[in-house]
Amino acid sequence: MYSRQSRIRRGTMQTTRLFTLPHRLARIRWEWVIVGALILGLASLALLPASRSAAQEEEKRLGMICTSNPTATFHLRTEDGSIQMTDGNTVYMWSYADVEGELLFEHPGPILCVNQGDTVTIVLENTLPVATSIVFPGQTDVRANGEPSQPQFDEGGNLVSLAQEAAPVDGRVTYQFVAGEPGTYLYHSGTQPLIQTQMGLFGAIVVRLAGFPDRVYNDPLTQFNVQQEYLLFLSDVDPLMHEAIQRGEPFDMTNFTPRYWLINGREFPDTVAPNFASWIPNQPYSSIVRIHPYDSINNPLPALVRYVSVMSEDVDFHPHGNHSRVIGRDGRLLRGPAQQDLSYEK
Repeated sequence: MYSRQSRIRRGTMQTTRLFTLPHRLARIRWEWVIVGALILGLASLALLPASRSAAQEEEKRLGMICTSNPTATFHLRTEDGSIQMTDGNTVYMWSYADVEGELLFEHPGPILCVNQGDTVTIVLENTLPVATSIVFPGQTDVRANGEPSQPQFDEGGNLVSLAQEAAPVDGRVTYQFVAGEPGTYLYHSGTQPLIQTQMGLFGAIVVRLAGFPDRVYNDPLTQFNVQQEYLLFLSDVDPLMHEAIQRGEPFDMTNFTPRYWLINGREFPDTVAPNFASWIPNQPYSSIVRIHPYDSINNPLPALVRYVSVMSEDVDFHPHGNHSRVIGRDGRLLRGPAQQDLSYEK
């Protein structure tokens, strides 16, 4: 078995190809992995299912859950709620909810899936008692209410937000941009981002290659199995900070001390529960990555894992038993000035 730790830095995006040499299996399991804006990840392996029908049924409970529509228009509403930790505690959170969806509160925010070249419209409705906004790292020419999205300052010249804000309680703002390069990206609050992102105002945007949904980038060598696509979101939580925000009290971020570390908003063992597990309704996304041995006829393409991190520090990630290849970072295929292949195993 070959395995090596890989450090995923805050504020980066990365795509990785994983090859797994499982114990007692002569064939190779393989997988592409993408690490997206503020990114990190985990690949969790499972044995082959007993039958193909069982495998198909299981896959419905696993994998990346896209929020998408033909017009690439999304209506997000800020909400407050709580998430359940495995020690029995609950933590007060903020989040983005899809107004058109079934969940009134979800953590992390919905994964917005669009195609390269789509005109993406995101309507933000704010129900929180403070102003908020959204920024879209990696996207260009973003507009807010028809004007260029840009930092906002108070009368004293102090920076108050990285983008136009939705006012407290019932404010709205509409953001629009043309989806750029294929890849995995982050969206998060641009107002007091250290606090509001930590409170839960973040989500992922997946930009697909137009006309080629089975390719990660504009390169035929990045083809993957569309039935095995995953996204893993890493975050950390300081419950004392969340308690202070819930009480409306100030919090000194120099005292920030994480006590919970989450993947897709969950702690272990809830991380290995399927999507939409009934006992954690506000944390709908599983962290299980199920990949299968390579088979030239039945399974010729690798799986794909997209990694995103909003953690407060860099993390060394170590997927056991995997041969993985990083093929992209920050929404870009790893290529040099002369288009040389800069992908690497980890």
